[in-house]
Parts: sequence; structure tokens; C-alpha cells
Amino acid sequence: MSGLRIGLQLPIINTYTGAVWGDEVMAVGLAEALRRQPDVDEAEVYSVGTIHDNLDLIISFYPFPECRVVSGPRQVWWFQAPRLSPPDGPVEPAVPMYEAILCAGPLLAHRVRAAGATKTLFVPMSANPEVYRPVTPRPDLAHPIVFCANHNRTRADVERYLLPLLPLGLAIYGSGWDREPELAESGCLKGRINPSDVPALYSSCQLVLSAHTTWHRDNDVPTSRLWEATCCGAPIISDRVPTAEKLFGDTIAFTSGGAELAELAALLLAHGNLRRDLAQRARERVIAGLTFDHHARRILDFLAAG
Repeated sequence: MSGLRIGLQLPIINTYTGAVWGDEVMAVGLAEALRRQPDVDEAEVYSVGTIHDNLDLIISFYPFPECRVVSGPRQVWWFQAPRLSPPDGPVEPAVPMYEAILCAGPLLAHRVRAAGATKTLFVPMSANPEVYRPVTPRPDLAHPIVFCANHNRTRADVERYLLPLLPLGLAIYGSGWDREPELAESGCLKGRINPSDVPALYSSCQLVLSAHTTWHRDNDVPTSRLWEATCCGAPIISDRVPTAEKLFGDTIAFTSGGAELAELAALLLAHGNLRRDLAQRARERVIAGLTFDHHARRILDFLAAG
């Protein structure tokens, strides 16, 4: 493959000024990594309304019909999120439309192979370390614990992973959390944040919380927050996701939530050296082999192999 023109397709784009889609943040990061590869001429992010046939390869972040299948370019699906309508709807009808499926977790690979897929590659989420990197801390973002996400969690997740951290200084950035009365009344809600400010947020706080959605946890899919916070040099405390534990090992503090979460967070907040050790080892692990640049090369080599 040489001189590739690549389109990364999402159902919608230009969400940075509203409720930011993590999918778009990842698409932009992967596109930048692909453009750095010597065999790629262009890699751009498109919506279903702007994707076109003057491309060699289209990587869709959702399958048909949420993303279009355009005649001409090679079609690849990156299975990293549930179907949008209905959530976690069937994926089987979409499988034959793609020559290859990139899977962000082993259970997803098993699912598409059971539906007839013969060419799959494990591609977990990631981040661009040129964007997500340690920056000068900002006093206005210097919270003890930070959680950055829009509200698409269950009430059980809120009770297990968020409420226990309120006494420890949890700050939440993102949309939709005001419908949870305890959070709205606590003063922890900080509203939306532009992705360009997230590196400063992660560089300024003492601890980053990762709490996956039920779908990601049930399907063993680690989300990009682990990579974004890690690349910024932030220590992370996270709910348990087996593939995340395999990828990051003991460089992230994993917990089952509830009282255990509160106790572990309090311990980490009380010991700066422990936090710095976790953060340093996690960042070294990602930079060594788990960035979007590494993924981009693996994807291109995988597709070139035929």
C-alpha cells in the first residue's frame, strides 16, 4: 500500500463545542497518527454526510446503517462502541459488509467471528501523546479527583463509582450530570470542557477516575480515558476491566468500587510518591507501544497483508 487516502467515518462530527463525543476525539487522534505514516497521503475525519468515494480506505467507527458503506473504497469497521439505535443492537447483519473488523476488545472479536468475520485485529482505544501530554498545571483545575465524561452511566454506576468519592473532593466535567440530585447538590459539577483543556485538567489534578459504561465493562472494552490521562502523566484509579488490567498491569489502581474505591482513593491522595510512581510507569508503558502511532502502523500492515 502506498499513497493511501483514508477517511475515518463517524455518524456526526464537530462536537467539540457541545457534548463532546469521545469517538471524535479518538478519530482525530488516529487520523493524525495515520498521516504520519510514510505510506499515507491523507487521512481525514468525515461524517456520514461528507464521506465520499475518492478514497482508498474508509475506517468506520460504527457499522452500517449508522455509518455509510461507500462503493469503491475498502471498508473497515472499528468495533469500539455499542450500536446507537438501539443501543447494543445486533451487529451480525453488518459483518459481511466489511473486509476487516478492528476490535477494541477480545469479546467483540469473538462476537464478529461468530457472525462470520474472518479478518479481525485487536486494536484497543488510545490517545495522541502529542496532544495528551503533561502541561503546566492550572490552579483552577487543581482538583483532588477528576472524572471527565458525559452522563451515560446507570444509576448503579453513579452509586458505586461517583458518590463514594464526593467527600474526597471529586470534580466532574461533562454534560448531563445535573439530573443526579446528589451530584447537583454537592457542588462537584463543573460543566463542559473543551478537549483542548483536558491535558491541563489531567496535568493539574491529583488523581483521575475512570468509570466505564456498563456496555464497555460488560464487553471488556477499555476506554480512551485510560490512555489520555496516562499520556498526561496523571495517576488513575479505575473500575475493573480485564483487558485494561492486562494492558496496564499494576500501573493503574483498579478497584471494584464502593467503600473499596473510597479507601483506595484516600490512600493514593495521602501518598504523592505512590501516585507519581503509578503515573510514570503507566505513561512509559503507553509510550513504548500503545499510542495511536503504534496502532496506525499495525492497522496498515495488517491490511497490506491481504
